[in-house]
Amino acid sequence: MRPATRARSRRAEGAEPRLPPARGERPRCLLATRHAETGLLGTLRAVLRRELPGIEFVLEADGAPPDSVWVCAYDPGDTRFVAELRRRHPRARLLVTRCGGSGWDREALAAGADAAAPWPLPLGELERHLSRPRAG
Repeated sequence: MRPATRARSRRAEGAEPRLPPARGERPRCLLATRHAETGLLGTLRAVLRRELPGIEFVLEADGAPPDSVWVCAYDPGDTRFVAELRRRHPRARLLVTRCGGSGWDREALAAGADAAAPWPLPLGELERHLSRPRAG
């Protein structure tokens, strides 16, 4: 049996809280990765849409700003990528996940992530991370 996963979080200092989506609107999540193999990311989006229908998953930040950004398959040392996503989406909740390794979670949080969690993450926990507003 696997031990329960625990995501690390940090509270954004000085950030304005993002209002939750209007009633009837689904929160919008941008899927972001350095390994942007379009076919794989598209397949992930299709699976997530089926498993978590309460969240709108997008591959590009066009149109309405995302409520959350999920960095999939974080590479240790790639703090610039996380910092750039934070700069572009200051009000979005930023989740970073990675399979294995240690120390990367503190690095991702220091770069601007709101939470860092090991992958795989139970769907319920993933949904909680991606559907709640960023703490202000």
